[in-house]
Amino acid sequence: MKSGRRVVHVSSHSFTPVLDGKVRNADVGILYDPARRGEADLASDWKAAFAQCAPALRVRRNYPYEGKADGLTAYLRNRYAAREYVGVELELNQAIVAAPPPSWRALRESVTIALRAALMRA
Repeated sequence: MKSGRRVVHVSSHSFTPVLDGKVRNADVGILYDPARRGEADLASDWKAAFAQCAPALRVRRNYPYEGKADGLTAYLRNRYAAREYVGVELELNQAIVAAPPPSWRALRESVTIALRAALMRA
C-alpha cells in the first residue's frame, strides 16, 4: 500500500450446522492467521465485543475452519505485508441464517455492532 495505510478485509461465509453427522458447536466463527498479530488482535477484540453485545452467541476463533486455509484471504496475505493487510473471515452458522427473520436480523446487527467496537480498539 503506497499510502501507508492498512486495509482491513472482512469476508463473510456461512457454514452448515452439521457436517458428516457431527454438530458444529458455534454460531459465529472468526478465522484469521495467528502468526499475523493484527489479525489475531482483531479476532480477539471482535470476539470480546460479541461477548458484550450478544453474550448468548457462541463465538469461536478459527472455527469451524483454520484461518490459514487457502483462498482469497491467504492469497492477499502472501501479497501484502501484515502492516498493510489484515484479513479476517467471518463464518456464520446457517441455522441462524435460515432462521425466521428476527433471528437473522439480530445476528446481522450483532456482527455490525461488534465489528465497529473491535475496530475502535485497534
